[in-house]
Amino acid sequence: MSEPSQINTFSHQALGTTFWLRFAEEDLNFTQRAAESAFYLLDELEREIGASGQMELANALPSGEVISVSQSFADLWKASEAFRVESQGAFDVRAGRLFKYWAGRAPNSFNPDDTEWAAAFDDFKASEYRMDGQELHAIKAGAAFDFNAISSGYAVDRITEMLESTWGIHRALVMAGSSVARALDPPGEGTGWRMALGPPAEWLLCRSALASTRTGLNNSTLIDARNGVAVAGEGVVRALASTAREAQYLSMMGMILSETEAVRIATDNGQRGLWLSNDRRHGALIVRSA
Repeated sequence: MSEPSQINTFSHQALGTTFWLRFAEEDLNFTQRAAESAFYLLDELEREIGASGQMELANALPSGEVISVSQSFADLWKASEAFRVESQGAFDVRAGRLFKYWAGRAPNSFNPDDTEWAAAFDDFKASEYRMDGQELHAIKAGAAFDFNAISSGYAVDRITEMLESTWGIHRALVMAGSSVARALDPPGEGTGWRMALGPPAEWLLCRSALASTRTGLNNSTLIDARNGVAVAGEGVVRALASTAREAQYLSMMGMILSETEAVRIATDNGQRGLWLSNDRRHGALIVRSA
């Protein structure tokens, strides 16, 4: 595979992770201006969908009250609701208090008689919200929103879409830490951007997104929202999808759901692929030896 020697790379910290932008076959000054525009967008998203700002106001909303939110907040809500329905309730961004409860706890330490867990789970299950345009209605308050599970993927999607529509850049790779990446066209005459998965496997990513989810104490969003309990498994799940937020969601479902449930979600859509922690691979997954 032929690749140009010049790849311009830029990075920026936002939403709790480091974002990386890689541009191929573009002038350095031009890509620098495009990167600065992308980083301005990231800072704006930090204010709109990060842990503070609008998120704090939404989580403090009393029952019966309404708050206006940004288009980004509304977009994430809409995507999250679609994922919640598809996963039959296993994925739910309203479970913020449960995410906080599980942060730093091991799944095998669970005590169903814990009053803190019981209160968080009961309030979450009883809560009800509705989004009308950009107005969030708290029909029954008590939950806590936390978009962290897919917010970096959403940001990656927004950046890649802006690079093409505003800057006319079509050969680029956008990454958020080591958890999610979305590729446009590859460098040179290659068939994709090389994404190492550990020897001897790699993916050649083109016009799609790749995400990975790992178990561990620091991943407090690995909770089955149907029962409020954290995932106890080990390993890594990788997912392929058309958008980065979708890939993040799918990789989490590959860890949280049973294999039968996860495979159903992955194979219902021809653009999705899933590589489970037991090394089984499903759907539109292309793996090549290095």
